[in-house]
Amino acid sequence: MGILAIVAVLLPQLLLLLILGGHFDLLGGWNHTESGLQALGALFAAAPVISLVWLVALAVSNGLGRSRGRPRQPLWPALLLLIQAICVDLLVLSQLHL
Repeated sequence: MGILAIVAVLLPQLLLLLILGGHFDLLGGWNHTESGLQALGALFAAAPVISLVWLVALAVSNGLGRSRGRPRQPLWPALLLLIQAICVDLLVLSQLHL
């Protein structure tokens, strides 16, 4: 569960770094290449999905843990991270020039 949490926390931050690095031209033009677009697309798709998977995994873990007498883990960090990932995706969508 720990690795899933780390990945879920890092993906929206990496997406934000990619957007800010491209905006301030800190990536040396890498963001204008095909691999930069693929990285943006992969992070765009993966960030909310992995955050949702982490939220569901915590909810299932809490349900199973209650029957075994384990303490419950709070769900609010995963929920806040899911909201952040969705907001970052909305920011990316608002920056598209069609």
